[in-house]
Amino acid sequence: EEMDLSKRIPESQSIDWCKDSVIVHKGGASMPGKQNEAISFVAEYHSNISALIFTRTYYAHCLPVMLPFRFIAKSIKYLVSGDWRLLKPLALSYRDFVTHRSTIHHS
Repeated sequence: EEMDLSKRIPESQSIDWCKDSVIVHKGGASMPGKQNEAISFVAEYHSNISALIFTRTYYAHCLPVMLPFRFIAKSIKYLVSGDWRLLKPLALSYRDFVTHRSTIHHS
């Protein structure tokens, strides 16, 4: 989201940062067991589809290289790390990106 925001800000405005700030992202670490797995699934789906949409929106010329490279690299990462269950949200995010559908719905 922050990359998309930085692209949307008009050139007449600027982005500032605080070099002393610290941001800690725990990625659902406080959620126990099965619920944490569900959060990881949803987070991974959105992480993938967001990257695809961002690339299509701002760097469409890179899609022919980015699409297969990201899919293969992430697949290898999941298989090597033993986190093969994340192959499903990866595949779903690619399918939804290509077909303009949405698998994950929010209440």
